[in-house]
Amino acid sequence: GHIVSKKTREKLRKFNLGKEYSYKTRKKLSMAQTKEKEFTGFKKPLMKKIRIMGKYLKWRSAVFKRDNYHCQNCGEKGYLEAHHIIPLSIIICEFKVKTISDARKCVALWAVGNGISYCQRCHIKLDKFRGISIKNMELST
Repeated sequence: GHIVSKKTREKLRKFNLGKEYSYKTRKKLSMAQTKEKEFTGFKKPLMKKIRIMGKYLKWRSAVFKRDNYHCQNCGEKGYLEAHHIIPLSIIICEFKVKTISDARKCVALWAVGNGISYCQRCHIKLDKFRGISIKNMELST
């Protein structure tokens, strides 16, 4: 391939924004990302599965309640996000969490003391691991 300029990349990004792909195309994209020979179905990564668990939602609510529903950085109220002080990906790796069943049993995942409430703006500013998986961290070290 060839190197595409930032301007062209931005044009392509805007063009594809909100575009809905057919099932066939999504299947091909999924196979390309996982480097699978055969399609194995659309699977949610473990971290996404954990984040939609009832236990996770209760943990998040407990963190917000403890912090009196205020951002612990700027004091703003509302539009909060619960931040893991020890990143979720590190807990999953260190405690060898491989399944949802393992996650339910992992006490470190549900420790309210490992959470802090941030508004979205502060969370983006303060979270150096935001959007970085363990695999990406290992590659960069």
